[in-house]
Parts: sequence; structure tokens; C-alpha cells
Amino acid sequence: MIETFLLDNIPNIRDKVENNEDVFKPKFSVINILISLIISCGAAYIAYQCNRHENEATRLVYVLIAFLFPGLYLIYFFVRYSILGYKCNGKVSIRNIFRH
Repeated sequence: MIETFLLDNIPNIRDKVENNEDVFKPKFSVINILISLIISCGAAYIAYQCNRHENEATRLVYVLIAFLFPGLYLIYFFVRYSILGYKCNGKVSIRNIFRH
């Protein structure tokens, strides 16, 4: 959600400064906000489900990171659980990286 806001508004800052417009007035679309919230909630749910074995404080940190930075968390999730072969909701060892 934060990265979506930044990517949407940073390229326009130079144009706004040159035209003497308000730099900090972001343009929001209802559809963009809804899509961002759906993706953020989905990433937070995945983080919650995959970290059930952790204690509550650690799980809360993972959920907050996933909600605030869903793009980065989903890339992390894809690499860790799809490419490296870790299992969700379970303790794993480094042996999953080096399969024979």
C-alpha cells in the first residue's frame, strides 16, 4: 500500500514544483484504494496463517509488515515457500534449500 502510493506520486513531484502546485496533495482513486486494501488484507492473512507456530508478538510483526508492504511480502512469500520449498505453518531446516 505504501509502495503503491510512492510509485504513483513520486514521478509527479518535479512537475508539481515547476508548476507551483501543492506537492503533498496526492491524487487518490477509490478503485486504487480498494485494490490496495484487498491485496494488503490478503498478504496479511497469508502472513498470519503461515506464522501460526510463532509467538503472538512475532506473528503481529509479520502481519503488520505484510499489510504495510504487501508487494515486498508477497515476493518474499513466493521465494521462500515456492522456490526454496519451505512449508507454510511449520518449522523447517536449511535442508530444504539443498535438496538432492
